[in-house]
Amino acid sequence: MSAHNRSMRHADDIGNGFLATKTSIALRNALGGRLSDDDKVILGRAAELLDEIATGAQRTKGTIVEGVRPSRSIAALHVALGPIATLKRLVKNDVGGISPLCRRLSNAVRAVQRDADPEPLQPAISEAQEFFEGLSGWLATFRRKNDFVG
Repeated sequence: MSAHNRSMRHADDIGNGFLATKTSIALRNALGGRLSDDDKVILGRAAELLDEIATGAQRTKGTIVEGVRPSRSIAALHVALGPIATLKRLVKNDVGGISPLCRRLSNAVRAVQRDADPEPLQPAISEAQEFFEGLSGWLATFRRKNDFVG
């Protein structure tokens, strides 16, 4: 892999790490009833990532999804597989696997972003928060382990 590709992957990992951490905080704020405009922007980006992951999971099953870039959705799925233990726990609750899980979480995150009452969405919001906390922790650990690998 070229140095340029490693740099781009490193930048993506850092960006996803920040998004994951900020999303976890925004979801906590939503459940506490104090969602800011900045939180809403973060939640929109988080929902987009969840949608990309869901599309990536569909693509691995051979499903063609119109209007999406396959490389982007597969890259998002790759990121989501990092915290595999967290993902396995969450997928247990969704018989259909990763794609339906991520679609359900994305829908809940978007609803809260649009000021929906978080109370009925609490289970899905808690799962989304668990996913993003797991992703944040995994990316931080992964980056520390690989910072000096050429």
